[in-house]
Amino acid sequence: MHNANSINITCPSCEHTFALTETLVSQLEAEVSAKFQAERKRAEAEIAKREADLTRREAERDQAIATAVAAARVTIEAEAKTKAGEATRKDLADLQAQLSEAKVKQKQAEDAELALRKEKRELEAARESWELEKARQLEEERKSIREHEAQVAGEAARQQIAERDLKIKQLSEQADLLKRKAEQGSVQLQGETLELELQSALTSYFKTDDIEEVKKGCRGGDWLQHVRPMGGSCAGTILWEAKRALNWSNDWPAKSKQDAFEQDAAIAVIVSEVLPKGVQHFGMVEGGVWVTKPEHAVALATALRCTLIETARVQAAVEGRSTKAEALWDYVTGREFKTRVENAMEAYRDLVDDHQKEKTATLRRWAKREKAHERLVASLSGIHGDIQGLGGADVPEMDEGEILSLPYTHETPKNAQ
Repeated sequence: MHNANSINITCPSCEHTFALTETLVSQLEAEVSAKFQAERKRAEAEIAKREADLTRREAERDQAIATAVAAARVTIEAEAKTKAGEATRKDLADLQAQLSEAKVKQKQAEDAELALRKEKRELEAARESWELEKARQLEEERKSIREHEAQVAGEAARQQIAERDLKIKQLSEQADLLKRKAEQGSVQLQGETLELELQSALTSYFKTDDIEEVKKGCRGGDWLQHVRPMGGSCAGTILWEAKRALNWSNDWPAKSKQDAFEQDAAIAVIVSEVLPKGVQHFGMVEGGVWVTKPEHAVALATALRCTLIETARVQAAVEGRSTKAEALWDYVTGREFKTRVENAMEAYRDLVDDHQKEKTATLRRWAKREKAHERLVASLSGIHGDIQGLGGADVPEMDEGEILSLPYTHETPKNAQ
C-alpha cells in the first residue's frame, strides 16, 4: 500500500512503476551518510597512527640523548680519575664534542617534531576540507532529489489547476447567464423604483410645484412637473420619463417629444442610467429633448425651472394660448435656452466643487491649529514644570486653563462634517 503522499514514477527503460516516497529519500541519505562515516573513520585512524609514531619517536630520541649523556658522563668521570694533564684536556675536548653532537641530534629531533606537528595540522585541515566537501555533496544530492520530487509533483499540480480553472470558467459562464436572466426579469421593477425616486426628489426640492403622475397605460411619460413660482400661476410643464435599461434606444427622444406635445408640456426630459453617445452627464439630443443621469436630475430641473419662469414672464404679453405654446416651444428648443441651462449646470457644479474645496481647507486649518495648540500647551507645561522643579512646593499647581488665559476648544464646523 502506497502512502497518500507518494508519487508514482515510471522508468523510461523497463516501464516499471514505483513510488518515490520519503522512505526512499531516507535510504539514499543513509547510504551517503554511511560512506561519509566510513571515510571519516579511515582518515581518523591514519591520523591516530601518525600521532602514535610521532610520540614513539620523541620517546626514543629522549632515551637516546639521556643514554648518551649518562655514558659520556660515566666515561669522563672514570678517565678523569686515572688520567691527568693532557689526557684530561683531550677527554674534555672529546666530551665537548660529544655534547655538541648531542645538541645537534637534539636540534634534529626538534626539527623532526616540528615537521610532524606541521604534518598533523595539514592532516587536520585536509580532514576538515574533506568533511566540508562531503557535506556539500550530500546537500547537493538531497537538493537534486527534492527538485525531482517537486518537478513530478508540479506536473500533477498543474494538471489539477488546469482542471479547476476549466470548472471555474464554466461556472462563471453559467453565473453570468443567470445574472443576465435575473437582470432582464427585474427591469420593470427597477424602472418603477427609479420613477418613485424621481418623484420623491422633485417633490422634496420643489415644494411649490405640482408633481402629477401620468396614469398607467396612458401615453405621456411618468411624471408631469407643473412649475409654479411662489404665489404665481403655472409657468410651464416639464414631462419626466424614467428609463432603466441596459442600452440606449434612439427611438426614445422622438417618443418623449410626441408625449410632451400630447401632454401640453414645454420640456421633455429622459432620466436614464445609460446616455446616448457623446453625452456624459446631461445634454440636449436631437428634437430638443433633454437627457440626464439620475444623480443630475435635480440640478437640471432647477435650471429648467428657472428658465421656464423667466420665459413665462417674457411671454406674458403674447396673446393666445396657441401662440404662447408655439413661442415657448421654439424658445426651449433653441440654442439660447440650451446655453442658459448648460451655464446654470456649470455654475451648479462650480458651487459643489467650491464647497468641497472649502470643506477640505477648513478641516486642514483646524487640524493645523489643533497641533499648534498641543505644542503650545506642551511647551508652557514644560516651563511650568521646570519652574516648579526649581521652586519646589512654593510653586502652585496649574492646569491647562490657567496656563492659557484664552483656553482653546476645538469645535468642528457644522459644514465640515
